[in-house]
Amino acid sequence: MKAGSTTYYGGEQRVPLDAHAGPLAQPTLVIAYGTSSAPTPEQKVLQQLIGGETSVKWSHGSSALAQAAAKVHGASAKSFLLPYSDASLFGVVVTAPTSEGVAAVAKDVTAALKAASKASGEEIKRAIAKAKFADAISREQQLGLVQTAGPAVCPPLPIRKIQTDEQLFSGDIAAPDASFAALEKVSAESVGKAATDLFKAKPTVVAVGDLSVLPYA
Repeated sequence: MKAGSTTYYGGEQRVPLDAHAGPLAQPTLVIAYGTSSAPTPEQKVLQQLIGGETSVKWSHGSSALAQAAAKVHGASAKSFLLPYSDASLFGVVVTAPTSEGVAAVAKDVTAALKAASKASGEEIKRAIAKAKFADAISREQQLGLVQTAGPAVCPPLPIRKIQTDEQLFSGDIAAPDASFAALEKVSAESVGKAATDLFKAKPTVVAVGDLSVLPYA
């Protein structure tokens, strides 16, 4: 097998929701954008900028995604950033009790993604603080620990070249300070450029529910 760099293509998948799927199955829309590189500090800040999670109990939250979801009872819109060895996927998951609700929230989510490239300096500062906190907390959880230490403990070497323990355990685990320092260098301009570049790519869109109602890519 010949090694090569990862290529992101995007695309669309539409899946009807089975009427007998049960009460826990909700109409869902996933809007995502991929890059052929590991997550950047700008992407981490961008995730916190548009948000979706609330820091205050019993509150919808003040982020763009939280406000979008608050308009539809029972709806949720949350951002995510999935890291891979040489790629990343940034996006939003929208759910609601009805497909009509998902479609309504999706319009505001799209607007929030477009507006992210024009965020103010104050908004970026708050997003940086949240990104630092999220980065620190992730290292205390199993998934975050694996994502941080995994590439260092088991670097991607061809199987034939793994002969000694020194080769297997040859990586360096980045300290939190290094991540914080990178986040400190993020500016409104760099986040704006990252958002613009990211959203130029063809999105990956997955719609689950009433396909006659849910929007197309």
